[in-house]
Amino acid sequence: MPAFNAAKYIEAAIDSVLIQTYRNFELIVVDDGSTDATSEIVQRYADARVKFYINSVNKGLIYTRNFAISNSNGDYIAFLDSDDIAFPTRLEKQVCFLEVEPSAAGVGAFVQSIDSNGAIRGKPWRYPTQAKEIKALLLFKICINTSSFMIRSNLLKNNLFDLDIPYAEDYALYIQLSKNNNLVNLPEVLTFYRVHSTNTSKEKKTELSRCLDMITLAELRSLNINASPDELIIHRYLEWFNLPPSVELLQNCCDWLNKIKAANLSFHIYDQSSLDKTLNSIWMSVCKHNASNLGLRIIFEYFKNNPSRFVVNLDLFRFAFKALVRKC
Repeated sequence: MPAFNAAKYIEAAIDSVLIQTYRNFELIVVDDGSTDATSEIVQRYADARVKFYINSVNKGLIYTRNFAISNSNGDYIAFLDSDDIAFPTRLEKQVCFLEVEPSAAGVGAFVQSIDSNGAIRGKPWRYPTQAKEIKALLLFKICINTSSFMIRSNLLKNNLFDLDIPYAEDYALYIQLSKNNNLVNLPEVLTFYRVHSTNTSKEKKTELSRCLDMITLAELRSLNINASPDELIIHRYLEWFNLPPSVELLQNCCDWLNKIKAANLSFHIYDQSSLDKTLNSIWMSVCKHNASNLGLRIIFEYFKNNPSRFVVNLDLFRFAFKALVRKC
């Protein structure tokens, strides 16, 4: 648990760990040069399982996480940010899973977002649960929540977070691990993930985008794709949906998804069935985002340009119904 100026929330985070049904753990808290009462709050805990370290100055999240990892002693390492809350059975369920599934290197879970006051925000965040599907979706966006993640210690200590990739270090780590290891998610909510109302600064968004593009370019090169700046913009849109709807955008997305599909058919980097499922899900989201411009025509576009197989499911019927309602 790295912590920086976390006085408002860290007590709830620590308490959620100390009441775990699985009892054989150490909680490593590292105060990263806080200027508030974070250290005083942590030092109140007399529980011998709480191991507390203080950085003399603020050294950043990545350094602090790596320091905690290097000072851990357990067979498994789990993360929990200092403003999040673990469900009481979280450690027990993840330890039990890794004990009986030796093929899994790490395991995450669904999370429920809460606001700064702890109120529930919408529906739980659900992620793919199977390793092959997670690997395929990681080509486009992160699908493991770090505050719900547990991994085998020996593997993580040989693959620390990269200090050269700020703001996307967890994404880079999961992509790297997924190349030769199985990462999975349990299909249940095990963490409350706190979403703050404070906005990310323009400078941080620019740096995040740069880091994501760097990671994406490396992954696309494994498919022998040298993405152009315009293609990178489309690829980032498939995660952020940050461009205005248009027919041209719809076609550009379709072309890009088909290009990725064709490349994988040649180089077999991703399981093709899992990639097809991922491409279909992304294409459905693209069509939903562009439905306001095309009305009912979007149903035709969905089938005409579908980059994978035709998947007819409940989501498609909901999609068609919303397009009809919008048209009416």
